[in-house]
Amino acid sequence: MNTDRPATVGLRRRQRAVLSVVLAATLLAVGGLVGATFVRSPAQLAADSEPPPPTLLTAKVARQEISETVIFRGVVTAAHELDVTSAAGSPEGAQPVVTAVNTADGKSVAAGKVLVEVSGRPVFALPGDSPAYRDLRPGSTGDDVAMLQAALQSMGLSTNGDTDGHFGAKTKNAVRQLYERSGFQPPTTASADGSQGDTLQGANEAVVHAERQLRDAREAADSGHAVADATEDLLAAKKRLSELDARTGEMMPASEVIFVPAFPATAHKVSVQAGDKLDDIDGPLLTLSAGELQVVGGLEPADRALVRTGLAVDIDSDVTGFHTTGKVSAVAETPDLAPPGEEEAGDDAMAGQLAVTVTPDTELDPELLGQDIRLTARSAASAKEVHAVPLAAVTSSADGRTYVTKIVPNGQRVRVEIRTGASGDGMVEVDPVGQALGVGDLVVTGE
Repeated sequence: MNTDRPATVGLRRRQRAVLSVVLAATLLAVGGLVGATFVRSPAQLAADSEPPPPTLLTAKVARQEISETVIFRGVVTAAHELDVTSAAGSPEGAQPVVTAVNTADGKSVAAGKVLVEVSGRPVFALPGDSPAYRDLRPGSTGDDVAMLQAALQSMGLSTNGDTDGHFGAKTKNAVRQLYERSGFQPPTTASADGSQGDTLQGANEAVVHAERQLRDAREAADSGHAVADATEDLLAAKKRLSELDARTGEMMPASEVIFVPAFPATAHKVSVQAGDKLDDIDGPLLTLSAGELQVVGGLEPADRALVRTGLAVDIDSDVTGFHTTGKVSAVAETPDLAPPGEEEAGDDAMAGQLAVTVTPDTELDPELLGQDIRLTARSAASAKEVHAVPLAAVTSSADGRTYVTKIVPNGQRVRVEIRTGASGDGMVEVDPVGQALGVGDLVVTGE
């Protein structure tokens, strides 16, 4: 018989009782903690609903130049943008039609290039600073003739022997060579005006007739009067022929040339193809860009006083990340107007704005041509570096005086009277009156 069993059972019962007490105590402790967390007295609830203590906002007094920043948009353009059009006619009154397009968007264009052909006739790109406004023909004089002569000379087609600005025999010959080496029949005054051809032919026939008359007079051994008269008639006929010859021959029609200020140029906006009828084309055949690239931006008239010629500008492309700097080279005095009928359409981004031309400090990549650009101009409002604080730090009193509140080392606030000066970009120039205010001092901007 085992006498230890009752003692063992009693011990287990006592252990279970102890565990139960410990568990109950633990549950009471956790419950108290949870209750303390979620149960609030009225005093605690009132304290929790009070606003937090105010936070003091401060800024340091700075030493800087006060400036005003103006940001506006622009587009990369060439110094010269030339629209290529054609007023060429067609034989027998047929409708003019584009018969060939010899360039494409982004293609480089050299001097002497035939850009397009209209009804079989070429449109040449030649060097020159002024647009063609009239047909240049033998006998023509003027600066535009001199420009044509210089263009021909630059391409190795000599006009030496003709007076500068006078369309003479050498210029006729150079024009003929220009057309022939490009595979075209040179236009002439006779082709432009058939009556002139008839007149020239008649003058040639008159010379031949006068020569025969003189020969007959000499063979007949007539009196000196007959020979003298025939000689005089021959001289008059030759003079007439020479005068007509000087006014007829190869010519340069305005419809077959576009003068470009700088080469190489770049073609873009090529909007036509072979077979297009001129009457169906709305706008230019294509556009040539020539000269160095620049940025033309649109400035709001209200910001005109902040932007001046020579002002430094940051040039940034939001698309490519490109960045460079430049300077304002021109500012329009009057805003661009919206095209007729488009006042409310918003098609013209420059409508109502002042055109600002910015010349980059470094040469722009031709790939940027036509891209939208962000322009940032900083206009100095102070002549030198000055003491400056945020505008929010300045307060005014009833007597009209202005102050800033300075935080001294012990944490106290001291009101300092100031005079304000130039302002810009949220900062204002301050000059203390009587009391010290130095760079690095903390001033209150809000709380």
